[in-house]
Amino acid sequence: MLLKTNLMLLALLAFLLPKGIAQKLQFNGRTTIVADSIVLITDGGIIYTPKTTEAAPREVGLSVSGLFEYGFLYKKQLREQRYLSLRTLALLATAREDQSGESTRLTATCGIEKRRPIAGKLWLVHGPELTFHVQYENNASHQLFASAGPGYMLGAQFHFAEPCYLQFQVSASVQATYQYQGPRNGQPARDLWGATAGFNTSNVGLSLVYRIF
Repeated sequence: MLLKTNLMLLALLAFLLPKGIAQKLQFNGRTTIVADSIVLITDGGIIYTPKTTEAAPREVGLSVSGLFEYGFLYKKQLREQRYLSLRTLALLATAREDQSGESTRLTATCGIEKRRPIAGKLWLVHGPELTFHVQYENNASHQLFASAGPGYMLGAQFHFAEPCYLQFQVSASVQATYQYQGPRNGQPARDLWGATAGFNTSNVGLSLVYRIF
């Protein structure tokens, strides 16, 4: 009776445990249960030992792109030499060259970064990404521009001192675009839709990155 009770409790614990990297537990050479943690049956009861997992490496950094666009960078390792990358760039309240207004821009990029060593401290990086861009022109017509679309990034990393490295990258993308032009000189407001392909200043960047752990 005690044996059946212990086996039922063991099966219940294995069912309730979160699934991940599995371990095999055997009892009397016959019963096998898959779990993420170790469960021991003793005369005094059941001992449950959680499986410890090592946190995935994370990286943070500062980025500069185009003409005076600055932002932040965050990366999380998904598996060996593959990272989830999030990058934001912003140019806020900057006077235009003709002094007719101000421009506010924000760019956000999410992608999968793949790494491969080239030589010594130099690494090749590449991978797909998705970019969203919005820009507001505070001038006589109050223009709003937005675009979004997929692209591909290619670059290089130089690991000059652990845990820091420099990364240079360039991206090509295909973007669906929307532009709002406010009324001006007696003309009504207009909504314009379109598409672009290729490079722009936000697709070329330099980053200083630090690995947290």
